[in-house]
Amino acid sequence: MALDDPISAYIAESNMDALHAQRFLESEGVEAYVVEDNEAFGHTFFGALPGIFKPQVWISRRDSVLASKLLAEYERLKAERDASRKANEPQTIEVLCEDCGKTSAFAGSLNGTTQTCPHCRGYVDVGHFEWPYGDEVGGSEDATGWEEGGNPES
Repeated sequence: MALDDPISAYIAESNMDALHAQRFLESEGVEAYVVEDNEAFGHTFFGALPGIFKPQVWISRRDSVLASKLLAEYERLKAERDASRKANEPQTIEVLCEDCGKTSAFAGSLNGTTQTCPHCRGYVDVGHFEWPYGDEVGGSEDATGWEEGGNPES
């Protein structure tokens, strides 16, 4: 359904942040749409133009009061989750490279990312990534549609 008198209610840090805010609003009964930042333009010789292209969450103006309260709660929960993650974050993460077999140490802030092995330049996964709203992606099959064990989905 199209929004009635749409307004931008939230300017997100990233596309994922915008999608999470949208899902939060919709879980509370507020219809919301995301405009993602997929723009390849907005870059100059000196780098990206700040604030030109930002992911946004749009709602109907009639929902603005409720959405404002909900987005404040979303921001509070996000800050809580980030603080908890930071407090539980190890100072360094030891990673064994599958290509060269050597161990490397990475900063705890890189948990959940893919980095380059300093020994062989191969890719290594640092720590693990936690989805902020549970494991809703995947399940018994991966993103290619193949079930675990290598059998194609029937």
